[in-house]
Amino acid sequence: CTVTWELAQMSQQWTTSFVLDSDIVPRGSVLGMQNLRDEALQVLGRIKVPKHRVLAAFMNSKDSWLPACCSGKTASSSVINENDTERLAQNVMKLSDTLKELLSDETPMDTAFQDQLNRFLSLQSHLRSSRGPARSAMLFPPGKIVHLIKTGEQSGCCSSVKDCVTCSPSQAGSNYTPVWINNDDLNEVVVSPTMMTDHFVDRMCDELEKLVATMDDVPLSPNDEDGMNCII
Repeated sequence: CTVTWELAQMSQQWTTSFVLDSDIVPRGSVLGMQNLRDEALQVLGRIKVPKHRVLAAFMNSKDSWLPACCSGKTASSSVINENDTERLAQNVMKLSDTLKELLSDETPMDTAFQDQLNRFLSLQSHLRSSRGPARSAMLFPPGKIVHLIKTGEQSGCCSSVKDCVTCSPSQAGSNYTPVWINNDDLNEVVVSPTMMTDHFVDRMCDELEKLVATMDDVPLSPNDEDGMNCII
């Protein structure tokens, strides 16, 4: 859940919230979703090729983001681990080249789409001001925040099969590191294949159990040893 800034700060006395990676719920607010919409529309305005070429480029790059079992690669776990760094560098360069091919460096201002977008944004700004500050209020996760950030991924047959069956949102075999963050650190929606499934209670419980099993001494609070309540 998300609350106002005042309540988020007040609840630190009795609440600790856990956020799994790119979970959309603690980032959710009307203003946050509006910003995501506006950013997506602005990116569309920078596309300098027909939209079907963008889709074709995405589909042609599937081998770089699908699991090995889905992309037709049957390399062993040891080979995958040895090639991780090189493959990542190649994917980053390929993505950079693709973006240069598909997107303009600057937003063109003389297109019909940009003219329509400017009128749309102007209208939305007028509507926001007429509705008052309540509709534009930012919302924050309550209490002290522990963010479980994905920092690694195990290679293996089981995790590859699970990723293949679920098209990656299962995040099977992923490793997470808990980090204390501020209430306002999650102020943007992160577009990710797991932005919805990261909010599932069973996933959060599984990852917390794994962390407890691997850590000998986990501090209950960034400042003290008080008990904690968990909001998922």
